[in-house]
Amino acid sequence: MSEFRIDQIKSQDGNRGPNVAGTTTFTGTSGIVMPYGDTAHRGGRGTGIFAGGRTSPGLKERMDKFTISTLGNGLDFGNLTTVTSEFGGCASSTRGIFMGGEQFPANINVIQYLTISQLGNTFDFGDLTKQKRATSCLSDNTRGICVGGSIAPTLTAFTEIDYITIASKGNASRFGDTSITSRYAMSHSSPTRGVFAIGAHPFSSPYPPVNNIEYITISTEGNAQDFGDLSVTRKEGASASNSTRGLFFGGNNPSALNVIDYI
Repeated sequence: MSEFRIDQIKSQDGNRGPNVAGTTTFTGTSGIVMPYGDTAHRGGRGTGIFAGGRTSPGLKERMDKFTISTLGNGLDFGNLTTVTSEFGGCASSTRGIFMGGEQFPANINVIQYLTISQLGNTFDFGDLTKQKRATSCLSDNTRGICVGGSIAPTLTAFTEIDYITIASKGNASRFGDTSITSRYAMSHSSPTRGVFAIGAHPFSSPYPPVNNIEYITISTEGNAQDFGDLSVTRKEGASASNSTRGLFFGGNNPSALNVIDYI
């Protein structure tokens, strides 16, 4: 059998490789995934987006983008559908999703989306099962998960976990519940599992911090299960992860903390 070597085939001018047309089969020692779809849907990997927030006075609608692998200032991406703060965000490789939040003075159930590779404003995706702010979100590139949240200015908070399919617009569906109510949870995910540190537990005033860590299997529905505990009880921290390790940053109890935990 003869050997067919792509890296040794060039165009007549020597400036490019071959154009392969028709049906082609091959064998090799490793797999290959061919790109598909137009440029907008081949992915926005490597791009980070900041959106909304609070200023003095009022809220913001601006979105900024940056390239994660390089240093530099944010660049204008577009605007949210309206000024919004205290919402959760997640993404697939192509779409960014924002869920719930505050449009002063109201709590909202709006889900917004954007295409990461294209500059522009967000569009309506659907609605959460409840109006709420202080939500926390995570995803596995297919499903988006929204955890907890609360209604201000009351102490009412929720245990509900909602989910959406990121590639198809529509309202959120009920996934399950956390063990206790939560707001500002610290959440992240691997390709299979979602993990969140509950954060503040608003059934008591003034929102006492807790150390609960719970997890879900993203591809199924059901209630969250106990994962373990944070090293320091805290609330209102931040989180990040890759596919293996999850990090929980900072928070307060009641003063600000600089502790970073990992799982």
